[in-house]
Amino acid sequence: MQSSRLMRLMAAAAALQAAAPAIAETRVSVRSSEYDERPLREAPVDGSDERYTVRKQQFELSHERDESDALSLRLTSEWMSGSSPWFNVPGETGGVQQIMSGATIDDRRAELIAGWTRRNAGHSRTLQLSASHEDDYRSLALGLSFERPLDDTYTLGYGASISDDTIEPTDAAQFGRVEREDKRTLSAHVSLAQILDRASVVQWGVSVNHGSGYLSDPYKLFFAGGPTLPDSRPGQRTQASAFTRYRRDVTSLSGVLHADVRVATDNWGLQSLALEGAWYQSLGDDWRLVPQLRYYEQSAASFYAPFSASIASAGRFHSSDFRLGAFGALSAALDVRWQSGDLAVVFGYEHYRGDEPLFFDADNDDPAWLTFGQWHAGFDYRF
Repeated sequence: MQSSRLMRLMAAAAALQAAAPAIAETRVSVRSSEYDERPLREAPVDGSDERYTVRKQQFELSHERDESDALSLRLTSEWMSGSSPWFNVPGETGGVQQIMSGATIDDRRAELIAGWTRRNAGHSRTLQLSASHEDDYRSLALGLSFERPLDDTYTLGYGASISDDTIEPTDAAQFGRVEREDKRTLSAHVSLAQILDRASVVQWGVSVNHGSGYLSDPYKLFFAGGPTLPDSRPGQRTQASAFTRYRRDVTSLSGVLHADVRVATDNWGLQSLALEGAWYQSLGDDWRLVPQLRYYEQSAASFYAPFSASIASAGRFHSSDFRLGAFGALSAALDVRWQSGDLAVVFGYEHYRGDEPLFFDADNDDPAWLTFGQWHAGFDYRF
């Protein structure tokens, strides 16, 4: 009874996904989504003010082959268009002004993920292979994870993954970009879930991620008192994070509470905090609503600056990429699910806004801080 309740509570963590499939069941899932970044809050000094739009189509097929094996296959196709922040320049009154890329990017990305899970007496192991391709980027990844009960109360999870990426930037000769570079990422994680009582479970976990190779962004520049320099970041990055997840089944309200906390740090000097809450509300047998609220903030990397006064003061490593600067972000989302028999229809929308952080210091208001909206819709069918 306790193990089945743990599986039910933890399975609810995947928003708007169907419950774990029954034995000898096949499920087809189709999703369509659109991600739309809002224009800069202040017009850029130069370049287009049209930021990224991403349209995604996703198809997933999963099958419980027998009592012990499950297979899954996911295909994703993305179309991306828009302009991105290129570099900053000092404003006339001492602020920061944005230069956007002039050309509108038009790119497509395709990804294939295949997974296999074997279960035996409460133990499970999952092998996942993935490959993605776009005009200037290719990635291959392999992951292996395990889960095993320690007793009726505790469940241990652990795993590792490796990815190998190749980047071949477009217009390399025209803009003086690298022609081809590679990077590799190694990751490992371990977690422990504990059933607290008949209605609640808590999970703790840590993960380590180590990247090596070319970690700079070939499409970004850095203003150094007049001339611009290519974005330059260290060739090694080690990230560590820890999280706590709490799930509580509130039977009297026909809902499940989710509360997550995550902290992270890396050797680039960047630290972050994420707080997330969600409520999974069942409305009879047909409807489910999931309101979610998430707050995230981070400090700046040690080599981040909006610009520098000269090449000498820029240092060996330098980047004005707002994603490496200090910022805070609040997002709110609502997911809706309607189910009738073996068919479920899903819809969701998220609004995100970046701004000044509450706990970390930000030297400047970065004009590239993101605001975006994202919706998704689709269906699941079991047979």
